[in-house]
Amino acid sequence: FSPDSFVQSAIQLATYRLFGKQVGTYEASQVRPFVHGRTETTRSVSEASNAFVQRMGLFPEKNEHDGDARKEKIALLRTTAFKHQKYLRDASNGQGCDRHFFGLSMLVGENENAPTLFTDPVFQRSKRWRVSTSTLPLLPGFGCVVDDGIGI
Repeated sequence: FSPDSFVQSAIQLATYRLFGKQVGTYEASQVRPFVHGRTETTRSVSEASNAFVQRMGLFPEKNEHDGDARKEKIALLRTTAFKHQKYLRDASNGQGCDRHFFGLSMLVGENENAPTLFTDPVFQRSKRWRVSTSTLPLLPGFGCVVDDGIGI
C-alpha cells in the first residue's frame, strides 16, 4: 500500500484515540485530469478503518504484542490502507460524491426551496469534517474547517 494510505490509517487511529470515536475525516484529492479540475473529498472513515481502530483500541494494551494479535492488527491495517487507496483513486477519477452534491446545491435559486436532501440532518452531519487532511504535494496544506476540528 502507499505511504499516504498508511499515514491516513495512522491518522484514523490517532484521532480515534483523541476524540474517543471516529469523526468526519477527509483528505483532499486532486481531480486535475478534468477541465478546471480542482479537488474532491476522499472520505477516510470506512468500515475497514472502523474495524482497524476498534481492534487497536483507545489505549494500547501491554499484552497485545504476541504473534497472533500482531498479525491480526497488520491484516486490518493493510485492509484499511488498501480501501483508502481505492477511495482516493475513485475520488481522483471523478467518482466522489461531495463535489457533485455541492454543484447541485449551487443550482438552487435564491427564491427556491432546497430539496429536502440538502436540509436532512444526516446529510448535514455527513459534511462536517472534524479532521481535514492533505497529502501535501505542495505546501502549506489545509487547516481545520470547523471550530472544534484539526488540520493535518
